[in-house]
Amino acid sequence: MAVTREEKTGVIESFYDVDSGVIRENGTNATRDFFQPGAQTQFIQAENVVYILITLPNNRTIVQGIGKPPQ
Repeated sequence: MAVTREEKTGVIESFYDVDSGVIRENGTNATRDFFQPGAQTQFIQAENVVYILITLPNNRTIVQGIGKPPQ
């Protein structure tokens, strides 16, 4: 299995600290942990976001590039 890279949308469900938290994916309701420096200063809880989901061959997932959706 190859590494896959997908653009996803979701909602910030909660924050663990200033840099990390949980995103709930739209459609599947899957939760994804994320780490992004300064996330709590850039986003608010329940805000819609877009992000890149990378799935590794061992089915481990990594969330990268969290941003605000285009308006």
